[in-house]
Amino acid sequence: MQKIAQLLIAPFDRVCNRLFGSDYNPLYRSGTIAVLLMTIVTITGLYLVFFYRLGEPYESVVDIHNQVWMGRWIRTLHRYASDATVVAVTVHIVRMMAMGRSWGPRTFAWITGVILLVFLFISGWTGYVMVWDEAAQAIAVAGARLFDTLNLFPDPVSRSFSGSMPMPPASFFFLNLFLHIVVPLGMIFGVWVHTKKLARSVWFPHPRLTYGFTGLLIFISIIWAAPLGRKADLLKIPSDAPYDWLFNFWLSWSESSPGLILAGSVLLFGFLVAVPLLSRPPKKEISKPSFNDQRRCHGCVQCVKDCPYEAISMTPRLIGKGSDEVAMVNPALCVSCGLCVASCGPLSIGPPDRRGIDQINAAKKFVAALKAQPESKSKKMLIIGCRNQPVVLRNIQNFASGAGTDFDVYPVTCAGTVHHATIEHLAEGFERIAVAACPDRNCSTRDGFLLLSDRVSGRREPPFSPQFDKSRLTVHAVGDGEENSFFSEIWAITNQTPAPSRLTRPILALLSGFGLLLATFALSRIDLGSGPQDGYLRLSWRLSGQSIKTCRAKTSEEEAQLPRHMQPPEICDYQPLSYRLVVDVGGLERVNKVVQPGGLRHDRPIYVDENLALPPGAHQVRIQFTPLADGDHAGESFEFSSLINARSGRASLVDISADQTSLILKEGVN
Repeated sequence: MQKIAQLLIAPFDRVCNRLFGSDYNPLYRSGTIAVLLMTIVTITGLYLVFFYRLGEPYESVVDIHNQVWMGRWIRTLHRYASDATVVAVTVHIVRMMAMGRSWGPRTFAWITGVILLVFLFISGWTGYVMVWDEAAQAIAVAGARLFDTLNLFPDPVSRSFSGSMPMPPASFFFLNLFLHIVVPLGMIFGVWVHTKKLARSVWFPHPRLTYGFTGLLIFISIIWAAPLGRKADLLKIPSDAPYDWLFNFWLSWSESSPGLILAGSVLLFGFLVAVPLLSRPPKKEISKPSFNDQRRCHGCVQCVKDCPYEAISMTPRLIGKGSDEVAMVNPALCVSCGLCVASCGPLSIGPPDRRGIDQINAAKKFVAALKAQPESKSKKMLIIGCRNQPVVLRNIQNFASGAGTDFDVYPVTCAGTVHHATIEHLAEGFERIAVAACPDRNCSTRDGFLLLSDRVSGRREPPFSPQFDKSRLTVHAVGDGEENSFFSEIWAITNQTPAPSRLTRPILALLSGFGLLLATFALSRIDLGSGPQDGYLRLSWRLSGQSIKTCRAKTSEEEAQLPRHMQPPEICDYQPLSYRLVVDVGGLERVNKVVQPGGLRHDRPIYVDENLALPPGAHQVRIQFTPLADGDHAGESFEFSSLINARSGRASLVDISADQTSLILKEGVN
């Protein structure tokens, strides 16, 4: 599963690194960008809610749309930021799978992320329904079909959108408004829970990326307003209306396969929840957690500060002499990243076979073998490359082999885990050392690049030896696709020439970001289509209280069981009635079926829900709805006969009167 995710995202990483550079690659910062976007959505939503009217939902949105200065672009920003959040979260999911951060101690973060994903879509769907244009009508009707498939409610939800009333009651919009406000506010707490087990968790991207991204969003929102369709009409089939594919990609299948969509949603949710189990590698491939040799530990707490997952804590010393407390690794939280190795001056902590002393021994062997070569004196630079970026490492190795004897490559598991003493030993055979590390926010150990950069700059312990000239050491963030820029930089270092200029990078990044956002927002305005050419005869009514009553005299035993004042004159049973529905259109029988009362025990009212396509024009329609029972008082019979004028894309509704005595026709206006 991890390899599949890597194959999916690697080409996009390479392109984005070339366009934006790894420092500002939005794919590397998909999680923080998603939080930034949710913040924008929350702020703009709180502003828009002051202008929303439950009694006139569509009219209030039209009023907002017509406010050029403080209405239209804010509504557009609210919508576009929501769409971009879906893209950012999707990328974040794939990236976490590609980096193997979906199992073990990261399971809690993964599961909470899946829950946040569900809340994101609930918030989006309720927001779109609140607009109450034709796209909102399509979403509401489709959602009602899904709910009816579950059979959770006494009355079918879809009856609220049959057209018997011009629009749903205000309580429907209040429920959507309530969820649309409460769910995003709850997601703020959810993000905190999602990241609370991570040390140095970052919620927002780099300030430059934050300002640039927000500025582009606002600019696009001003010049390209979000669409607003025609007002919803429940007796009209939505058509030629823009809908958001990012949130409502399932909409086109909702009418024909609501059960399939529901089953697919459950399976997708189940799959995401099961990812921690499915992505867990075989036990023999899982690295053992770090351990600490208390006899060598100085109790400096640096490993505690550096651990990304707070798996190390200080405990009273039990072995050896020195500090009162020593570091203790919690195996249940340790992911065996190895960052603690580079944090430990006395070389006491780390995963088995990957401790600092193991690194130093390997470095000594490498340098000794190098010195035994006759051309060793001509080596100018050693490049330390990460195995976690196999494509980048292979390109670096090809570059070094083609550059004669000036360069050599030393692969490591992660540059952030390399102990400073290892680097000092490696430097004995070279004039300079260049570390080609995984970019920040894309390091498999999460904080490797950050910790390495801080140690090299002297901001983080343990320090390099005073005898080591750190000017010989440079650290480079080299993402997939940035190899040529890295090669240019190290050529400039070895030849002592000025570094190549990158003045075109900001312009290229700005234009690329603008294009990517436009492409994303284009997916939020896909046309629903021209709609059907036929008209529709819609039968939708609810009939209650129809049953056969049979009574008998009480037995002596039944009289003895109840007090006299509670005894009914006779014992009566009520058997719910089934009905036969026959629909004749122009002399042709279109429907002949039995309609049973609702509910598993068939003890609920009878619901009729039929849609018959009719070519445009006049049609003589005759409907018979009669009970399947013999004898007196067996239920009411209903007949309807009328000439119906079918119009393209519109429904003629046959409903039952309020007193349940007759069937009546309701037709909308064009």
